[in-house]
Parts: sequence; structure tokens; C-alpha cells
Amino acid sequence: MSPQPTPPQPDPAFRHELVLTGPPLHLRLPDVCANCGAHAATPLYWEKVVLVTDSEGSASRVVEGMRAPFCPHCRAAHEREVKRISPLLSLLQCFRSEVMIGAVLTGGAALFFGWKLLPDLNDDLWSVAAWVALVAFFGLIALGCVSAAWRATRWRTVPALTSITSSLQWRAETAGLFEGDRYRYTIRHPAFYDALLALNQDKVWKPTGARARRAAGWRKALYIVLGVAAVLVLFWEYFGEFLRREW
Repeated sequence: MSPQPTPPQPDPAFRHELVLTGPPLHLRLPDVCANCGAHAATPLYWEKVVLVTDSEGSASRVVEGMRAPFCPHCRAAHEREVKRISPLLSLLQCFRSEVMIGAVLTGGAALFFGWKLLPDLNDDLWSVAAWVALVAFFGLIALGCVSAAWRATRWRTVPALTSITSSLQWRAETAGLFEGDRYRYTIRHPAFYDALLALNQDKVWKPTGARARRAAGWRKALYIVLGVAAVLVLFWEYFGEFLRREW
């Protein structure tokens, strides 16, 4: 069995950054492998955990996804390296959230009432409807609690980046009012960088570009409106009584 050809390796010193507007999943992708620069037509989806801090200093973990093309050789290397968590372990991770206490209690109530009241049902339509409504009420609450616990603990089930997916990194940048979302991408291979830039020229963020100037114009208009409103409020506050007496 002949050995598989090794794809061309990128220069380790080449790590170019590119700031693009819009979410990562809305990028136009080239047919170039993000890791080695070879031809690649099939995109690979992966996720990473991002620590987000709000204005009050409270930190939370958010799962963000990315899609980029990789050649068969790099995809195979990624599959060898990635360590996924089984569905059972993913479900057990939900019990690390306090919300699962509510899921257990309400789910148990749904099973209890369903088991206890089912033998006492007769052919009366209203009794059957009341039984179904009671069981569905507790069951839906339990399902909602499980869903909330899964969202709260999902970040624990995201596999770590591999040497392949780490070839394309991204992070959100702080944007001003009316500027929209933008992300900074760190790209390992120069061929993928050039191809991605060529396809997304209209998304490139420039501090002096048209999008930035348009956002600055909207901010200026908003500040003028707020300033005029503040002046009118102050005028009415100090001179309103005088005008009412004169009129």
C-alpha cells in the first residue's frame, strides 16, 4: 500500500489577520483548503467556546460555529485528532446544571399522575382531556428544563480545536453603534487568505471605509436628535410655566 502524499505545508511564520463584517457562517468560501492550500470543495463545520463578558463584568461561555473547506487529507487528520463526547455523556452533562432539578421533579410528577390516574379513567371525554392536560403540563415543563440545562452546559461538550481547525481562528470585535457585527480572522495559509479576501472584498472592514462613514453619519444624526430633544425638554421645563401664564 503506497503512502498518502503529504500536502504542501504553510509557512509557520505566516499568520495573517483579516477583519470582515457579518457572522462567520455568512462568509463566501473559496475552494481552497484552509490548512494546506490544496483544492477543497467540501466545507467542514466545527465549533469553539468563547468567553463573553457583559457590561457588568459577568462572564458566560458561548458556543460559536465556523465552516471552512478542507482537503480530504486534512479532513482525515482532523478526524484522527478530534475527541468527541458521546451522546450519553452529553446528556449527563446536563445534570451539572441546577435546572435539571426542576426537570426531574416535573418529569416525575408527569409520570406519577399518568400512572396513578390512567386506571381511573372512564369513557368520559372531559376526564380524559383533563388527564392529558395534566400530564402534558408537567411534561412540557420538564422538557423545557432539560432544554435549558442542555443550552447551559453545551459548551462542556464542544471538542477542543485540532491542528487542522486551528488553522482558521476567529474572534468578535467590539463594534460601535450602527457598525454591525465584525470578526477578526487569523489565517494560517497564504493561499486561503488570498482566496477568502478575494471573495469577500465587500465585507472587509476599514476604519475609513464606506460602512464606517455611514455608521458615523447615523451616530451623528442620532446625537443631533437627542441634543435637540434635550434642549426642548429643558426649554419647556424652565419656560413652560412662563409661557402658559402669558398665553
